[in-house]
Amino acid sequence: MYVIRRDGTRQELDKNKIRNAIIRAFKGCNQYTENTPTIAESISNEISYWEDISIDDIQEQVIEVLRSYEYDTIADAYLMYKAQKDEARKYIQENIEYMMHYLNTTENAASASATDSNANVTLKNVSNMESEVPKVRNRLIQRAWMKRALNELYPELTKQYEADLNHHIIYAHDEASTPTIKNYCEAVSLYPLLIDGTSTMDGTGTKAPKHLVSFAGQLCNLLFLLSSQCKGAVAFGEFFNYFDYFAAKDYGENYHEKADVYADSEFVTGRQTIGQKIDQTFQQIVFYWNQPAGNRGSQSPFSNISYYDKNYWKALFEDFYFPDGTQPKWERVDWLQKRFMRWFNKERTKTLLTFPVNEICGIIW
Repeated sequence: MYVIRRDGTRQELDKNKIRNAIIRAFKGCNQYTENTPTIAESISNEISYWEDISIDDIQEQVIEVLRSYEYDTIADAYLMYKAQKDEARKYIQENIEYMMHYLNTTENAASASATDSNANVTLKNVSNMESEVPKVRNRLIQRAWMKRALNELYPELTKQYEADLNHHIIYAHDEASTPTIKNYCEAVSLYPLLIDGTSTMDGTGTKAPKHLVSFAGQLCNLLFLLSSQCKGAVAFGEFFNYFDYFAAKDYGENYHEKADVYADSEFVTGRQTIGQKIDQTFQQIVFYWNQPAGNRGSQSPFSNISYYDKNYWKALFEDFYFPDGTQPKWERVDWLQKRFMRWFNKERTKTLLTFPVNEICGIIW
């Protein structure tokens, strides 16, 4: 006599497997005794078998016979175990089918995404496929977290919340990117970078940056560190102030008036001007920020920087002091903003640069 397995293949019936499964159920419920093997034998003998019986038919009969023997606790445990195994098999099969579709489809990575078609990556690879596989389950966990919080704070909104999500009244952006609770977007002050570098975040013992090049390097690392701990964008509203701080340290108080002056000695091969050095630092930061991040499924970390008009900048930063007592200067910051914008616009004619997002901040009179 043959049994039909779940993968559709036929296998010769082995009652020992049925008895052993029943014995494991007794052990799992801490009800195993010396009589358990005999009971398992009796239960397996009461099952009706026929040619090409399915595994599910056998298991359902086991549960019925256990109940007839008044082993309801064992039957409940057996049923729960069966349900868990069924769910696991379904989950595995769905994920394998999705991965095969992802590999074989002509769609790009964004279009083939399981839930987030707005992903800022189009090139398919194993890293972004890996991040897509758990998204369906991630979404369920995230909604459970949110409903738990709503039940505590606004219980009358719990049902409405999920209904609004399903009807696209609420935009579930990046809801499935992670099962853990994270900030969405965050604005970050760079002041701690001047005190401790990134050492308080990465534990590497790095020192605070002293020059423009080390500032740029630590700023790049900082973005990746922060973006791994939030879902959305990391905004550096003081970007140009701190860039100015280090540019003035390296090239002098009036560096913005000396952009065409050489920053290297005549003995340096391919020496550069102050303006070229600054443009090179722009390039270092921007191209690094646009690199795919493994912890984000090969998406670049989302980043924002801010431009200001004179009045808004003065309202925010005119009384600001760096740790060494110096202050940012509007004339230099204004020059940096304009130079960066011209440089960035030119670079975007050569290649796709998604980040940083440029935010214009000003006072409307």
